[in-house]
Amino acid sequence: MLKVAVAFAVSVVLTGCGCTTVGCDDALRIDAAALADWIASEAFTIEVCVDGNCGTALEVAGTSSLPWIRFPLSEVSADEIVVEITVTSDSETKHAAGTVALVSHRPNGAFCPPTCTGADITIDGDQVRSR
Repeated sequence: MLKVAVAFAVSVVLTGCGCTTVGCDDALRIDAAALADWIASEAFTIEVCVDGNCGTALEVAGTSSLPWIRFPLSEVSADEIVVEITVTSDSETKHAAGTVALVSHRPNGAFCPPTCTGADITIDGDQVRSR
């Protein structure tokens, strides 16, 4: 019986049948709780710039209870990126920036595709940093 189990495990490793099919994409995940002081109960917009390429990450017409705010990354080939986050509401605008390291991971296993790149980031005062 042990020989059968070992043979099965070896065939799974060699054929790749042990991979799951979870997909992923390259993205920043911004810790929304770190923005709590910036976000009032009014409408707000969060703009994110990565290495100078900007886009709107989130527009909310009231309070948000999201744990993370996702911002897709595209065509990033560096190990580190410069991230700028601007939160604009009716009453004020706040800004934070910093350089964060990108991390690659394989959600289906170490030897299974796809490979995704991203970073979990948080805001500390006016600094963006890796979480």
